[in-house]
Amino acid sequence: MSEAEDVRLLDSLLNLELPIARTHESAAATALGALARARRLTIEDYTSRLEDEAQDWALGGTVTPVLREAIGVALRARDGSGNAAASAAWYFGLYDKLRQGGKDWASLHHASAVRLISKTNLTSMLLTTQNYSCSQVARVFGATESSLRVSYQAIAAVARSIESVPELSSSEVVDALHAADRSRSETLFPDASLGESCEIVARRFEAWGQTSTIRHTLAALVGLGRRGVEPFQPYLQILHWCSLPVEFFDHPASYLYEFSPRGKIALSLFSKYPAATGNPVLNNAKATVRLDRTWAQNRGGEDAASLVSLLEALENLPWAARRQAARVIRAWLLRVIDLLDQAFRPVPDGLSLEQIRKISSALAETPSRTRGVLEQRFTDVLAVLALSGPGWRPIGLGDGVNASNLSKKKLGDVEFMHVENRESIALETHGGHLTGAYVIEHHRSLARVLRVRLDESWLLIDEAANWTVKVLFVAHSRDRDLPGEAEIHGVHVRFEYLNYHEFLESAYSRTLPWDEIKTFHTYMVDALNVSTVRQSARDVVLSILEA
Repeated sequence: MSEAEDVRLLDSLLNLELPIARTHESAAATALGALARARRLTIEDYTSRLEDEAQDWALGGTVTPVLREAIGVALRARDGSGNAAASAAWYFGLYDKLRQGGKDWASLHHASAVRLISKTNLTSMLLTTQNYSCSQVARVFGATESSLRVSYQAIAAVARSIESVPELSSSEVVDALHAADRSRSETLFPDASLGESCEIVARRFEAWGQTSTIRHTLAALVGLGRRGVEPFQPYLQILHWCSLPVEFFDHPASYLYEFSPRGKIALSLFSKYPAATGNPVLNNAKATVRLDRTWAQNRGGEDAASLVSLLEALENLPWAARRQAARVIRAWLLRVIDLLDQAFRPVPDGLSLEQIRKISSALAETPSRTRGVLEQRFTDVLAVLALSGPGWRPIGLGDGVNASNLSKKKLGDVEFMHVENRESIALETHGGHLTGAYVIEHHRSLARVLRVRLDESWLLIDEAANWTVKVLFVAHSRDRDLPGEAEIHGVHVRFEYLNYHEFLESAYSRTLPWDEIKTFHTYMVDALNVSTVRQSARDVVLSILEA
């Protein structure tokens, strides 16, 4: 063929807008040229006929055998596999589906259907290589080409035609993911109240560049601060459902229906909530493809607006960060469930001195495996017994395991400060083995809090050099050669290390039995018998008593 004929064939091919990569266009054009010669037509006559019949197809909807054959041959040539008839059947079958639409989605015009099919290679790459959901593909196409503002169902039709439909696996979601979320929830919120759990989530979101309004948004969703207001559990269930596919796919969290909320996975998820609410998605957003501010305004209420704000916060993150944020949200929701519906067996009041020492010995001997809850409360008891006295002021007694030292402006999990002596003793509780890496990380957080303490109060009283800080690490075991002292912002800081047996002996050696009993009940028994503490922590104490 002449160069002019090559150009003519390539132009006709491009006008058809077929899903052929640029690297395969030459092979497809050559295949069309061979087809023209087999039909004893000149390239000029053949290409003119293709263009006329393509135009008739667009205007009248009729596909001639010549056009069908040409499209099949061109598609087969793109990768050398299959046959022309099969390729044509795939193409026009998908075209018909897009033109017909579905029960819940509108049909596409001819130009949009052809253009969407032309994006099949890109669609396949986004779905299989980049783990996009169909909803995310639809968002990308709609943002880049006005003619491709189509529903996710249209993308799903393309995905089905190439056997690349994103799907959730029941075993992944219900079993493995839920177990991982449960473990994460127990780690992040071992004994946190609703307010404290909102604060913990907000700190995580700030690390991802989100604003501090996240705490208020979470609090509004669960009705925190509004007396007598219970969380509207269907909204919590919807948030849980929307954050679930994000684990597996680059998916915009506000889109409700791509992963069916009517299926077994969704129903299994909804059943984990204490309230029987039916299907929360169908009951609250049946005719809504995605939750947005218009939906929230129609629903009314601060909690509906908060739900949308949280979904927007997730969608504004890149997928890696969105996955992590969704994990934290799901863990938080499990914490909310625990606080809404928790079996309660208290640690008995009126424990004898013998029972108290039995519990103390057991906690000193081995880690409790309660995510630090029992170790934290045990340290509170020992700290009060060992450090209380005239002039010493405690800071942080009774705080949750993951309470922020910076926001509480305390130098350790619990701190005793003596202003007149210009001295502070900070205790850091650690269940299990204490490593050098943990001490170094605490050094960094200590420096931040100490800077605030100096600026806000200590420097108003005396120079930094006249203040001293002792950080007492309490653990079951520890690395060797841990740091002994440092100077931080001009303050001399000394690091000391005890195991629980050593701290226990030090505390009880200076204590009368009555004080020991009273302190244990106040800072261990009463502190454990509150609704924010997981029953599993109380069960450990009960099992020690029953042993």
